[in-house]
Amino acid sequence: DIAPNLQLLSELIDGKRDSYHMEKRYRCKDGTVFWGNLAVSAVHNSDGSVKTIFSMVEDISERVNSQREQSKLQRQLQQAQKMEAIGQLTGGIAHDFNNILASILGYSQLALDHLLPPGHEKLANALNEILRGGKRAEHLVAQMLDFSRGRPLSPEATNVESVLIEVIEMAGATIPSSVHIEKSVETGLPDVVANPVQLHQVLLNLIINARDA
Repeated sequence: DIAPNLQLLSELIDGKRDSYHMEKRYRCKDGTVFWGNLAVSAVHNSDGSVKTIFSMVEDISERVNSQREQSKLQRQLQQAQKMEAIGQLTGGIAHDFNNILASILGYSQLALDHLLPPGHEKLANALNEILRGGKRAEHLVAQMLDFSRGRPLSPEATNVESVLIEVIEMAGATIPSSVHIEKSVETGLPDVVANPVQLHQVLLNLIINARDA
């Protein structure tokens, strides 16, 4: 943008200022670009009119690039500190949540194994759903702990259809009866390399978003 330079030059010629300087980019004949510090000053006649204008350009590319690199490193440091704080918070939440899950899973398994009267198939199915959901939550908590410790998520060979069936069964207990889910999956599809817990989250989110829409 040459407008600021022209404005300052006009003020210099009109005698409103004696000099000015500004940092701007310059393009050489060979196409290379560098940052320069333009310094412009005026020499006046005895009557105050402008006799001569001197200008000088100093190549400051090294300093500008150094400042940009420093700013980039500063942003990276701030991001790293932010992620560290999030990791510490996530780790604390995950540990607390693990204790709650242990109670849910333990008492659900106890009810299923020892307290459930014979012939209560619906109640047994409900308890099994609680156990499946709790075990899935355990995987999520494990992911949260891995994140808080800086560990990468581990992808593995995952059967999408089996994950999808489990997601639909879980979602079926939470969506209104007016919403009908139809599953259409080609049989014999190969496994995909993915994190099964993340895939479960993606599919469940899609169903929840569709329900809300």
